[in-house]
Order: sequence, then C-alpha cells, then structure tokens
Amino acid sequence: MNRRFDNFRRRVPRGTGFYVALSLAVVVMGLGVWTAVNHSLRNNQFHGQTEQRQTIRWEDFTTVAPITVTEWETTTGVQPVHEPVQHEPDDRPPVEAVRTDNLPFIGEFALPFGTNIVKDFSHGELVRSVTMGDWRVHNGVSFGGQQDQQVFAIQDGVVQSVANDPLWGWVVAVDHGHGMVARYKGMQEDSMPAVGRAVEKGEPVGQVGHVPVGAAHGVHMHLEIRVNGQVEDPLAVMNRVGNR
Repeated sequence: MNRRFDNFRRRVPRGTGFYVALSLAVVVMGLGVWTAVNHSLRNNQFHGQTEQRQTIRWEDFTTVAPITVTEWETTTGVQPVHEPVQHEPDDRPPVEAVRTDNLPFIGEFALPFGTNIVKDFSHGELVRSVTMGDWRVHNGVSFGGQQDQQVFAIQDGVVQSVANDPLWGWVVAVDHGHGMVARYKGMQEDSMPAVGRAVEKGEPVGQVGHVPVGAAHGVHMHLEIRVNGQVEDPLAVMNRVGNR
C-alpha cells in the first residue's frame, strides 16, 4: 500500500513550475501558428491585388463616352439651335462683284465732254439721221456742250493720229492700251496734241469744233471706241452703263 502510494507521487510533478512551463509552451505554439496563418493571408491578398492591377487598361482612364443631345440639355439646361437665325438684318457692307466681262477696262474713266448725251450708241441698228435725212448706224456717243469747250482724255494713252474727216471734222485718235483706241471727233484743228504725245486721264486733247454729219444736234463732240478693231459702246467700256 505505501509502495504504490510512493510510486504515484513520483509520477505526479510537485509544485506549480510544471504548469507554468506548459502554459508558455502552449502560448509559443499559438503565436507560431498565428504568425504563419497571418503571413499566408497577406501573401494571398497581395497576389490578388497584383492580378487585379494587371487587368486595368489605359483605355479605362482615357475613353470618354460621347454625350448625347438629351444629356446635354439635361446637364446644362441649354437647348441646341436646330434652325438658322432668321429675320435678322444683314449689316455687312455690300461686296462689289468683280466683273470679268469688261476686261481690261475695269477701273475709273473720265468723261470726255460732260454728261449731256444728244445721241446714244445704236448697237448696230439703223437710226434716223436728221442732218443727212437718212437711216444709218451711230457707232458712238455724241456729247453736247458749248463752243470751244475742252475735250478730255478718258484714260492714259498716246496720240495715234490727227486727221480731218469730211463727215466728222477734225479727229484725234488716242491709243489707250489693251487694244483700245478712242477717236474724239468734231475737234478744232489747232487745239489737238501732236502725234506720239502721251496724255493722261482727264488731260485736254483739244477743243470742240464742228461735226458736219451731226450739225442738226448743235455743238457737240462724237466719241467712238474700238477694241481690237471692233466697235464698242463707249459708255459700256467706261463702266457707265447700269452697274458698270
């Protein structure tokens, strides 16, 4: 009986030291397990975030969906204008059209003898000649004025010829360039410039005299213009007809 009791006491530790050591061992093992689990969780989370970052594309940040008209009206409160503005006055200055049918005579021309036209250009049609008592074409414009009144060059040019015509009196022809030759008819003999002399626009080319074929119209001079040999309306050439 006593021997069995003694053997039992040998197997049972004496005091509290054994329990303290056992508790510490349990704690250390628990810390080790917790550290391992925590480390594993962190690695899994890191790898998951890396994979998620790798799936993000640059287009996700730069692509912008186009806004519709309805969305624009909703977000801004401004409705787009679908119709052009009407009933608004146009205060822009008018633009003068550049003419190309009267080349090379676009520009300023001086009138040779005032604005009193006593007989107009007939455009190739026969018209009544009061002086001659017949019908004939009138290939120029007759300007009425006063005796001895000066006649002016319509543009810059060079005197081409000076001659006396039985029907038109003294005639001075001026070459104004670009194929245009103007004949100033019904001049006084001693008033005209010499052949070859240069004249400027608005410069006198003589004084009015007498036109035998048009004596019924009183004192006047007759202006005839040919372009490359073709008879033209003097007022049209000088941009004096309509919008010319």
